Amino acid sequence: MLNFRMVRKLFASRSIEYSMRSRWKQSGWLLVVGLPAFGLATASIRMGLAERLGASKKIPDLREAVRLNPANPDLHFRLGTMETYPMGGSAPAEGIQQIERAAQLSPREVLYWEGLASACELEGNKACATRAMGRALLLGPMIPRLHWEAANYYLRANREALALSQFKRLLEIDPGYGAATFQICSAVTGGPKTIEREVLTPASSPKLKLAYINFLTTQGDDDFAYRVWQSLAANRAAFNFSSADPYLEHLIARGQVQMAVAVWRDLGRLGVVKRPADEESGNMVFNGSFERAPLNAGFGWRYQQEPYLDTDFAAPVAFTGGRSLRVDFTVSKNEEYEPVEQLVPVEAERSYSLTAQVRTEGITSDSGPRLRVVDPVCPACLKVASVTTTGTTPWHKITLNFSTGDKTQLVRLSVERPRSRTFPMGITGSFWLDDVSLKPAAHPTQERTLKADR
Repeated sequence: MLNFRMVRKLFASRSIEYSMRSRWKQSGWLLVVGLPAFGLATASIRMGLAERLGASKKIPDLREAVRLNPANPDLHFRLGTMETYPMGGSAPAEGIQQIERAAQLSPREVLYWEGLASACELEGNKACATRAMGRALLLGPMIPRLHWEAANYYLRANREALALSQFKRLLEIDPGYGAATFQICSAVTGGPKTIEREVLTPASSPKLKLAYINFLTTQGDDDFAYRVWQSLAANRAAFNFSSADPYLEHLIARGQVQMAVAVWRDLGRLGVVKRPADEESGNMVFNGSFERAPLNAGFGWRYQQEPYLDTDFAAPVAFTGGRSLRVDFTVSKNEEYEPVEQLVPVEAERSYSLTAQVRTEGITSDSGPRLRVVDPVCPACLKVASVTTTGTTPWHKITLNFSTGDKTQLVRLSVERPRSRTFPMGITGSFWLDDVSLKPAAHPTQERTLKADR
């Protein structure tokens, strides 16, 4: 029989055994759970350290970052870039391997293939560069920068046809590269004809073609620019006046009046500029009734802001129609003003008649506003002005007759207020202008007959 001591000893031994087993079970559970957690914490620390080292610009730091986190393609790319290029690298071959490893780890990242193409080209490995560039273009077909880099790469590789095709695609995607593309193609290809044939197409946007025209004018090639313009105008493409204005202004500034007139007529035919529907037939002044907003360019009304003047092209008080030009002299100053003008193409040795309707209110100076006509190229050859209008007057007609010189192609018609020489010199008040018209006084043959009769 078991006595009390034996029973207590038995239970004590079993309690010890149970306690030992429980401790072993707990230790095993801690090993099962704790080891992976410790591994994750260690990996997290390692990757954090790799990221911090990867931000360095020192090659040893970048190498250590790659060792700590070899699965990060960006670290390989940073290290490869540093090792490849002269800014700090001395192992271009190893650098290319690092960039290629980045592309392998992240094969759809355009930046890595783009960088690989540049690095391979730098090392003279054309096969690698061409392969990487092709992969980058395949992954980023709508990225303009890639087509720009590809086009320039093919030029450097003496593959002109591929380069031109890339420039063409580039401009289809982003016409903003137009000026740079035209510049480089003009320098290294067969000239403007090659650009027109290989880079531009009949389907190219009018805005892009106009950009090319403007580029040609900066190169002094007005003849070829006009040829491109004629092709554009013949296609009756739609575009805004602002896109064509630089070309028109260039022609006027260069004295290419006949070309400028032809372009202006094309703009009218295409509906880019529109005359008022009720404008007088044969009137050489564009928008002489002020029924349309001024273009401030070309052969339309131009204006400039001047101190102490308010200019309104849509004044509701009109002689005919619904609008007129109003000029307010707001502060009494004895200044010379010429706030509004228009360039008008004319024929040489021809007589013309200028008429207009004007009215005034409270013009204080004896030197009031008037109309003036000047040959801008040779003011000494032609400079005439109408009578001034002062005080307060109702609508009334003014007339100015003049004859052009033997070389006159343009006249500048303007609203002018000359300085006064008598007291009171300052001017205030308002001036209205409407129905401005310029017409030949007679047919040229009639003029010659009249001159001969004299």
